[in-house]
Amino acid sequence: MFDQRGENIATQEFYDEYWEAAIHELGIILIRDGSKIYFHQLEAALVELKRLSEWAKEHLNGSELEYMTGRIENLLDILPSASISESTILYIF
Repeated sequence: MFDQRGENIATQEFYDEYWEAAIHELGIILIRDGSKIYFHQLEAALVELKRLSEWAKEHLNGSELEYMTGRIENLLDILPSASISESTILYIF
């Protein structure tokens, strides 16, 4: 049995406008709306988040940059602790 947890990426409007652009441009696989992150995917998910952060710093400014990098930092903090065992699944929405 899996311990299931969820974490919101962003508002739907912000996700559609900015996250989708970054995900498409960078070829992101794990960090996207509706994803399940398993313990064995943790390292790859953290790498994707760091790539998304760099994209945001290059393409956004002001409140958009602050919001996206804040959400990424939140996920960087949450993922390691949420994925402490092989029986944990983190849902991204």
